[in-house]
Amino acid sequence: MNIINTCYHILEDLKETLEKIPSTIYCQPIDALFGSSIGQHTRHIIEFFQCLEAQFSAGKVCYDLRKRDYLIEQSTQGACDAIEQIQT
Repeated sequence: MNIINTCYHILEDLKETLEKIPSTIYCQPIDALFGSSIGQHTRHIIEFFQCLEAQFSAGKVCYDLRKRDYLIEQSTQGACDAIEQIQT
């Protein structure tokens, strides 16, 4: 399996997991996550993939240049939409 297929399947697993999480839990700060929410961590994961996709052809990927889309951390549907855009 190549890296593109691997990334696709990782994102598919994430999307399937997100579809099972109620919005109230998705946005809730969790002590085990040092006060962050599942949504905040999900946004970071998605942004890593977005940076990789957008910057790969330049030969250097800089996570500091990421677009911070707070809809991803506030909405499981927003996160799933972002995942589907990457997968496409």
